[in-house]
Amino acid sequence: MKGWVTVDTLVLPKMGQDPTQCEDAVAVRTTERAVVVAVADGATEAAYSRAWAQELVQAASNLEEAGKLVEAVRQAQVPFSTRLEASQTDLPWYVAQKAQQGAYAALLRLRVKKHIDLDAGEEIGRGGAWHAEAVGDVTLFHLRASRLLRAWPNALPSDFGTRPDLIHSGAAGSLDRVQQLHGAWQPGDSLCLGTDAIAAHLLAGADRAVRFAARPRGDWATVIGKARAEGMKNDDVAFVRLTFEQP
Repeated sequence: MKGWVTVDTLVLPKMGQDPTQCEDAVAVRTTERAVVVAVADGATEAAYSRAWAQELVQAASNLEEAGKLVEAVRQAQVPFSTRLEASQTDLPWYVAQKAQQGAYAALLRLRVKKHIDLDAGEEIGRGGAWHAEAVGDVTLFHLRASRLLRAWPNALPSDFGTRPDLIHSGAAGSLDRVQQLHGAWQPGDSLCLGTDAIAAHLLAGADRAVRFAARPRGDWATVIGKARAEGMKNDDVAFVRLTFEQP
């Protein structure tokens, strides 16, 4: 989106796996005045989590309004459950049994917009607003002037446990635990979204998030590979960076 925001994305499978096995997913939808980004992290223990993560990010990114994460999930659950049930016809019993348990994923949806005078259709002021909704441990980073302003909904490496809230493909059990946050961006800021492994890694070191977000997109996979070799959790990675351009 030349002129006010640049969006860079990375989806990287676990070390030793190929992209078709990656259970993290990203979707980005852009208009002249707004960007919607959705990042999901499928739970490895469940069947069809890759497909469910992809379904969630598409549904979440297609909704224009902020505060509509529950609506997006509801729209995704019914058709996904129908397809999942239909796919079980020719499966071995043990695979079908696993599929009947459904799929799970964490999800974060971010909507950013420019300050606009809706009557005149003109930009007013500098910067704009953002609104985030999350279930689980996908994390939002807001960076400004080479410092981390906020990490949400997880701010410390210890916040990443083994049982995060997850969205089930066939039930609304986690939807009452949707967290929401809003803020404002300025030209030069960055908003980044990362799934649990990369988010925990970036929060574990002083200024690590700032330094990673400042790197060219082409360096990210190399940096993550080195971090894995040095002890970062070997898990799928999804990372998105929105950079708000200086006038």
